[in-house]
Amino acid sequence: MPRVSRDLPRHVLTGALLLLIGPGPARADAPVSPRDLPASVDERAQLYGVALGYGALSGYWVQQLSGSDHWAPWVFPGAGAAAIAVGAVAWIDAQDGWAYGQPQAIVTDSLIGTGIAALWVWHDRERSPAGEGWSPALQSTMLWSGATLGATVGWLRYHLSPSPPGQAALTGSTALWLGALSGSLAGAFTPDAEDRARNASLAAAFGVEGGVVLGSWLGRALRPQGGWSLGWVRALDVGALLGAATVGGATVLLTEADLESRATLGAAAAGLTAGIAAAAWLAPRLGWPREGSLRVVPETSATHVSLKLLGELP
Repeated sequence: MPRVSRDLPRHVLTGALLLLIGPGPARADAPVSPRDLPASVDERAQLYGVALGYGALSGYWVQQLSGSDHWAPWVFPGAGAAAIAVGAVAWIDAQDGWAYGQPQAIVTDSLIGTGIAALWVWHDRERSPAGEGWSPALQSTMLWSGATLGATVGWLRYHLSPSPPGQAALTGSTALWLGALSGSLAGAFTPDAEDRARNASLAAAFGVEGGVVLGSWLGRALRPQGGWSLGWVRALDVGALLGAATVGGATVLLTEADLESRATLGAAAAGLTAGIAAAAWLAPRLGWPREGSLRVVPETSATHVSLKLLGELP
């Protein structure tokens, strides 16, 4: 005969009281899943734009595979692919709708996949003796495959672990600017002008790939309670772009250096870093806090609490 705990009456009484009076106030730090919220207009608009771009890239891919220089093999497949992609986005939008953060995950990962493929295509062209690299068909296949695989990974990643749009945006921004910083520094530290583009393209490719890993880890390790603010992440993007363009452009004007010179690349890297730091400090003071906000729901129901208590009986 199983032993009955002496605490059983206390647990049963607690469960009965919870059923009568409820579980108490909801916890303010219990965020609802992003899957339960609708996507914002901003991220949905981005997804429509990427769908159009994907159609154009598909048309370019078909043209390069056909080996034709005529515009027809590019326009008609591109228009068809764009119509299918935009139509699929619109159909999902009209049915259950996109979840909060889902379009941003697809957009970010698609752009990351395309960017990584483009950097490796650039690096292969720089290291080839004739400067042509792989065949045009293979180059376009890599670009199209990178975009397709990235979009698929973004959809799958959100399906397995839903997150607000700021999470995906932070990963994308980390990959973008770490790649730009790595490429600029590699070029700045390469004395030989003939090797500069090759080293910069290789460092940029590795920087973007490393930025994906680093951004994903930082986004989860340092994530605020309310998630990352999309406005704060975009403020960092603006700061990085303005810093690199301002300092790099000033160097070109003051020293009459070329855009690919070591001085210009080093100045751009310094301006990029300073711009991110300045934006991270200034954005919260201008109304873009680092932490986002999600609606909250009650932590659980009284019935669930009672069953949980009874289930924990020894």
